[in-house]
Formats: sequence, C-alpha cells, structure tokens
Amino acid sequence: MTAGVIVLVSLGRHPVSGRPRRALLDARAVTLARSIEGAKLDLVHAGDDREPALRDYLGMGVARMSVLTMADDDDIVPPLLAHLQARPDALVLAGERAEQGEASGMVPYLLADRSDRPLVPGAAGVSFDGERVVVAQGLPGGRRREVAAPRNAIVTVSSAAPEPAPVAFAQARRGVIEATPCESTPYMIDGRWQAARPKPRRLKIVGDGSAADRMRAATQMVQGRAELLDHPEADEAARAILDYLRREGIVRPGDRQKKSATPDVPD
Repeated sequence: MTAGVIVLVSLGRHPVSGRPRRALLDARAVTLARSIEGAKLDLVHAGDDREPALRDYLGMGVARMSVLTMADDDDIVPPLLAHLQARPDALVLAGERAEQGEASGMVPYLLADRSDRPLVPGAAGVSFDGERVVVAQGLPGGRRREVAAPRNAIVTVSSAAPEPAPVAFAQARRGVIEATPCESTPYMIDGRWQAARPKPRRLKIVGDGSAADRMRAATQMVQGRAELLDHPEADEAARAILDYLRREGIVRPGDRQKKSATPDVPD
C-alpha cells in the first residue's frame, strides 16, 4: 500500500567554511523516509528555489522537490502549514533543528499545534503498521523505544537515525525543482542575529582554603567515566565494551549469550 510521506528540508551551513549545504538532520530524515516500504516521497523546502545546495537532496535519489518560494525574512510556517493541510493524511518528517537561523527546533511543534497533528520527537527509525506509524525513538546509551502514532503524525528525526545517503552528482542534476510562489508573511522578531556561542561552564564554588586552592578547584577539569584505549588488544577492547554496556544497563551481568561459532567474551 502506497503511503504519502512529506519531508521538510532546510539549508544547512558548513561549520568551518560557512557555505550552504544540505542540513545533516534533514538529510537523515530523507534517508529514513526512503527506507519506508511503500512510501511516496515529497520533499518540501520554504525559501529560494535558486539555491544550488538544494540539489544535494535530489542527489540522494529523490526525483523532485517542491520549493515554496519566499523572501529570506518571511515566516516559513504559514506556507508550510498550507502545504500540509492539502495533504492531511501524509506522514511528515523533519530534522530536530536547523543548522542556521534560530535553529530552535520549534517549526515542527508550531506546525503540529496549528494543524492539530500529533508530534513524536527523537526518531531513529520509522515504519508503517496498518493505520499507524511506529517510531523507534533513540534514547541515551544506544537504547530504543517504540511509540505508535496516527499515520499523519509529525516526526522529528534525531542524530540516532541512519547516516545520510551520499550525494550522486548525476541524480542531483537530473532532479526537478518545482517552485510555487507564496504570499509574503513578514517574520516578526525583535532583536538581532548573531552566531551561537557555547554556554558558559558553571564554576565549582569552594568556600574553604586559600585563594590558590579555590582557583585550582574552580578551573580544574572534572574527571568523567570516559576511558580511552590506544591500540588495545582484542580481549581488552571487548572487556571495555562489555563493561560499558553493563554500566548503561543494556547488558545485565547475569545475561548469557547463545553459543555460536565465535568464542565468548571473558567475564
């Protein structure tokens, strides 16, 4: 059975050169959508249809893309909402956040709120089960949790999803970009744009001791549980991996693997 899947894609920005590129989380969403059996894919971008970086998405094996053309300072939510309302039964995928602009990740939530669709965050895998969509959410430590939602849900894709498919130059050239002019809706924001900066690290407050002791306690690095093995032996590497899996609760100390042709990892 054919199912409609809309993937909302945005322009990314290379972290070093600053040049436009495909947004990596949106590219993961495209790869995830192409893996859904029976999916009829529709890529949608709101912005300038003349941007060359958009063809990177077509180079992932997508035949065509719909671009809702608008100015850089227009609000993208109203035209995207109108596009989704014309496809009320389609599943919607999008990256968790953009790579430029506000990059707040609020667009999927605004669309879900205004279109009365459920939203499922943090997807690492998606599949259809009858009239439902089953989303495998990526959890810390490599764990997964399955959540069922209506077929027309909006699903945000996380970095736990499969790596983006490579871009084929010939497919990118052959792909078709269909531009649709949209009504201008100014984006109302009071402020100025600036590059994001890392959050300041909270200093450890030490009440006793000398000034040198307090300065040392405030600036020293906190030792975590990370462990770096430099060219370890196979047994040592396997033991470290097994210890990590046990600490995270993925493997319990009492669990026993089925016997196979490969030797067991020593406890």
